[in-house]
Amino acid sequence: MNNRRRIWAVVLILGTMILSGCVTAIAERTTTGPANGTPQVTFKLWQPATAEPTKTSEPGSTTGMATTEAAATEEPTRAPEPAPTQATAQVRNVAYEGIRFTFDPAMAAEVVGERVPPTKDPPQLREPGHIQFSLEGYVLPGTFHTPRILVYPVAGYRTANEQVARTIDKLQQLLVDRPTNPDLIPFLPLFPAGQMMRARVAYLDFQNGTGVRFLTQYAQAYLPINNHELFYTFQGLTDDGQTYVSAILPVAHPSLPASQAAYQGDLNVLIQSFDDYIANVEQQLNAQDASSFVPELNVLDAMIQSLEVAPQQAVAPTVPEENSEGTDTPFLTVNEFPVVAAAVDGPGHLEYTDRIGEETLDALRARAAEGLLAQNNAALVPFDCRLVPRFDLQGDRTFYDLYQGEEDEPLLLGLSNVWPVSVSASGSDFVLAAEKAPDAVSLLVRKDRVEEWDTEASMLLPPVYVGDALASVTCTGFPALTCQVALDGRAVYTGTALAAGAYMPLRALTSWDNHWALEMDDHLIVDGEDVGQARGYDAAFGLALIRSRPFYFFEHEGSVHISYDGQTLPEVYDEVYHNQCCEGSIHNVAAGEDVVWFHALRDGTWYFVVGSTTVVGELEWMRTD
Repeated sequence: MNNRRRIWAVVLILGTMILSGCVTAIAERTTTGPANGTPQVTFKLWQPATAEPTKTSEPGSTTGMATTEAAATEEPTRAPEPAPTQATAQVRNVAYEGIRFTFDPAMAAEVVGERVPPTKDPPQLREPGHIQFSLEGYVLPGTFHTPRILVYPVAGYRTANEQVARTIDKLQQLLVDRPTNPDLIPFLPLFPAGQMMRARVAYLDFQNGTGVRFLTQYAQAYLPINNHELFYTFQGLTDDGQTYVSAILPVAHPSLPASQAAYQGDLNVLIQSFDDYIANVEQQLNAQDASSFVPELNVLDAMIQSLEVAPQQAVAPTVPEENSEGTDTPFLTVNEFPVVAAAVDGPGHLEYTDRIGEETLDALRARAAEGLLAQNNAALVPFDCRLVPRFDLQGDRTFYDLYQGEEDEPLLLGLSNVWPVSVSASGSDFVLAAEKAPDAVSLLVRKDRVEEWDTEASMLLPPVYVGDALASVTCTGFPALTCQVALDGRAVYTGTALAAGAYMPLRALTSWDNHWALEMDDHLIVDGEDVGQARGYDAAFGLALIRSRPFYFFEHEGSVHISYDGQTLPEVYDEVYHNQCCEGSIHNVAAGEDVVWFHALRDGTWYFVVGSTTVVGELEWMRTD
């Protein structure tokens, strides 16, 4: 077996492993958006709705929409063919989210730009939120692949999975070496199939980057090259290495069969001599004039070469910027569900909950409780302890009994609330905060003792280990509070906040990787430093640990962003509902071990948003008028 067949066989196996049993190699994504006003549809959780893409072919469209208009043809940066044919005299401009390029209207009627939300599963095919340009009215209708150009943030894509990171690294090296006949060309997005061939390989520069273009076909078996599945692709990176560009554009040539079924040869012979067959097809296509393809290759090249991708606006990361222990960041999928127009309704009262469904919130709370129990029991294993849940019919709630060793009788019976277990870095001790029913006594459970916990002074924020030091918070005064964080009794931070009625300004005390963090009245204090002041944020809130990594929101220049483990996610909002008391608190930001949910406003619509690091079973929910 030569190198080509060996590579092809390996890719086939990997494709089958990634998505076994699929009928087609890749399913094209379709998106729909909410109607104006109050949406009147039923949704299934984990099927995210996205904003309706904006289309226009009129000049002078407003900023932020994908626009097309007539313009004079610009000379391409680099001629990919030695004798290019004359392109159409007029091209149209496309501008969307800082990305610009031109296209020939003979190739497509219009180009539509849209933001695509992150995908969550299957895990091997995860993608971050990105920009997609769809070529509508394409000259080749009904092909297997939808013609599109994809623009990905490299940092976000690298965290999707290891295979994506390796693919980006290999493309970077390919663009340095520029071999004339590479065995395999890196390609994104990942397809659950194999790269069958590579013809017309050429390296192209665009306005602020470079890449490689070629013709290829993907499949999960030895199949003939045909015009239904053949496509032109460009794989490139911006000069700063921060943005990945992928173009998938169907292309046809009269020398190829129209489809697999139209192949006139013997498939058994093709399979037996597949390497020779592919080599002949590549040689055949390489010998053709660029103008003999549909669309013409020069027209496609000119569109790619006109591409200009504006640098993404940098938003200051959280503190610390990297994991001190080098832990990989889990992939956090954010799904948005439009609920209601802000002019009609909004969060903060029970009627709004009816639009989402109490059963949805109950399911998320149950998942968070299950995750906390599993997390706590995993932390308690080295100490030969375990929490056992039991549902009390009379009280209509779950209680927890704490057992130690093989004892039949629990060490503590009837814990009504438990907080996350915190373990010292050396593993020599732990602390578990809990409330014991029926008298609601608050306790701190340690390795060798149980002691009372002053919840009034600590504002219900239990102590946590930072390394081998125990961090605790104590507040004095009311309503003007003076709050102090101490490590093993040694003060390391003192700040002030104002309590207003039933509203308590202290929201969270947590730790990770030898860092501690306190959330206090829209301020996030990390290791004694106010992140908002240091980074120029207007507010920072919603602190939680998702898979033991820090998650929070920050407001910057009028927009609310999400930070997860030092990375800023692509989702941006006008407002995130948070830190309300009394009835309004039912819609505050809530989180579990691997999930977070909240309510966010964007462009006049309230969204119910669920972020998770794992795939969760479907939960039906619906909204009413």
